[in-house]
Amino acid sequence: MERNIELLEGTMQFIKDNPEKHNQSLYFGECGTPSCYAGWAVHLAGLTQADTWKHRVEMTSSNNGMSGAGVCAAKLLGLTMDEAWEMFRVENTRPILELMVKDLVNGDKLRDHDEYRREAGE
Repeated sequence: MERNIELLEGTMQFIKDNPEKHNQSLYFGECGTPSCYAGWAVHLAGLTQADTWKHRVEMTSSNNGMSGAGVCAAKLLGLTMDEAWEMFRVENTRPILELMVKDLVNGDKLRDHDEYRREAGE
């Protein structure tokens, strides 16, 4: 699977530039506005919350019960379901997401979540 480096970096940059619009606990907030990393990736790729609904039919047990928005974002970003599950965790802060994006852009595997927390000083 090929990583979408432009979307990975663009989504992270948007969140860094607009921290008040980032809420990792919601794919989409009130009125369908994007909130988390996955929601912003979908939005920045030119899709809407409604566009993600078609991905619900693709959901299987292998995606850990991830929503249609999560599945859609994973495909757009070029992530495996395991990587998406780690990236879209509710407890991922902006500093942790920055470290994860850096690893993915560099072609590295995602590390243990506790390693990211320590490196981010959390």
